[in-house]
Amino acid sequence: MIKANPELFTVEILTAQTNDELLVQQALRFEPNVVVIGDEKKYQTVKTALAGTSVKVFAGEKALAEAASMDCYDMMLAAIVGYAGLRPTLNAIDSPYPECH
Repeated sequence: MIKANPELFTVEILTAQTNDELLVQQALRFEPNVVVIGDEKKYQTVKTALAGTSVKVFAGEKALAEAASMDCYDMMLAAIVGYAGLRPTLNAIDSPYPECH
């Protein structure tokens, strides 16, 4: 949807649990402010791949949950499978920012 309508959407945050290659590809294409890789072992790979950009890179389960609580987006699409996606989704629902609901 974003790819087909770049004039209607911007990407603020991108996250992935383990797929660092796709996260980097999407970050280079959509230029978000923040990316989060859940697997902390892949942090350096993502950080290095995005070193020439202004994208801020974070890692870990806590960072995934915190990204969902940020106030910089209007709509969240949660696609992390299973328990790993539960905390970020609950954080987004409980967000104190009414514009995120």
